[in-house]
Amino acid sequence: MKEQKAQLIIRYPGRKGFILETHTLQQQIMALFDLSVRVEEHADRTLDLILNDATIYSDSAPEPSAIDHDRLFRAVSEYQKPLKQNAEVTRNSDDEGDPEHRQWLNSVCSGE
Repeated sequence: MKEQKAQLIIRYPGRKGFILETHTLQQQIMALFDLSVRVEEHADRTLDLILNDATIYSDSAPEPSAIDHDRLFRAVSEYQKPLKQNAEVTRNSDDEGDPEHRQWLNSVCSGE
């Protein structure tokens, strides 16, 4: 049985410049994290991240060029525990050859 991915919704204000920026953000989050990500335009003047029906980030009236991607990535990783990362990101880990680290990582990911 295939495990269903967590779903992240990026809600953005219907203002000039946001559609391109949020679609770029969508692609980056999908590349970094094992999440299903979709974008939605809304009438509010906020940029929101909604993970599994819970708002994990909200910024009122941001400008598209001022979106702090690192802050958004941290918000996603803080609220999605354990957060699975794609194999490409995991391969770059310096601790890959450390069996104790691998055992710890496996226990964290399995929720033990």
